[in-house]
Amino acid sequence: MDKQEKSVGQMLKQANHLKRAERLDEAIALYHQVIEINPHFAWAYHGLGNALVKEE
Repeated sequence: MDKQEKSVGQMLKQANHLKRAERLDEAIALYHQVIEINPHFAWAYHGLGNALVKEE
């Protein structure tokens, strides 16, 4: 695992934490950052979708 993959993983973990804490705007922004860095990271899309559904 290279340094970028590790940081993306940490960012995803932080976004998931923010989502669970109901800090949805922050979580959504972080998911978008993860997707921008690695658009092939499916879990980022999954988390983003869940956060967007919770936001409604």
